[in-house]
Amino acid sequence: MNRTFLAIAAAAVVATAAPGAAGAGPNELDSPRLAQGLSSTVATDARLRRPSGIYIGRPGRLEMAVDAGSIQLAAIGFKCGDVTGRTVLNDVPIKRIRGRYRFSIRAHGGVTYSDEESPDNAAIRFSGRFTPTARRALGTFRVRTPRCGGTGPVEWSARRQ
Repeated sequence: MNRTFLAIAAAAVVATAAPGAAGAGPNELDSPRLAQGLSSTVATDARLRRPSGIYIGRPGRLEMAVDAGSIQLAAIGFKCGDVTGRTVLNDVPIKRIRGRYRFSIRAHGGVTYSDEESPDNAAIRFSGRFTPTARRALGTFRVRTPRCGGTGPVEWSARRQ
């Protein structure tokens, strides 16, 4: 069922059960507040776009290639003491949840360092969401490596190029 239909049905039930409950008078379906609430729901659904393209965060921090309902490639850079670490994830599924396109994955992957020491295997948590217009993505990541320990939650944001 469509969310807009459910919202209208819920408003009709409230209007019949208690006509003056919302304070808009006897005819609840003509209420400006109800119309405003429904129009924002309709507007959100109407402008919701499926993400695709290249998203770039702060230079050296995050790059994502998105296509066909998944993040094909996500390159993540992070601080590790005096050096920086870099890891790459691929095929991260994107799902539509609560009116937004969201993603979340826990994985293990290789990490390389800027000082060219030997690479490590790291536990990676990567999650986020896209804005309704799919122009931006934002979220958090965590990386736990044997060399650096954990990064803690690192917030990121990226724009579509």
